[in-house]
Amino acid sequence: MLDIANRKEKEVMPLTIAPIETDLTILKLTLTDEKLLKHLESLGFVSGASIKILARNKSGHIIQIQEGRLALDFDVSNHILVKW
Repeated sequence: MLDIANRKEKEVMPLTIAPIETDLTILKLTLTDEKLLKHLESLGFVSGASIKILARNKSGHIIQIQEGRLALDFDVSNHILVKW
């Protein structure tokens, strides 16, 4: 578990290990599938966008982005680099 209160610098990490219920900023998407990359960009997954992980379970994450929520599996989440 990340100790958020004692962190002084912003940590860069894949979304798969980012803390839950914390405001995060997308830095980069490292997907190689252009169709999936364009789809995520159309949903707001772009550099500088604010997101929050609402829940994590064995199959993936529930993410809040802009005014919506969506589910991402761990394979996709691993290609989204964020900072908090």
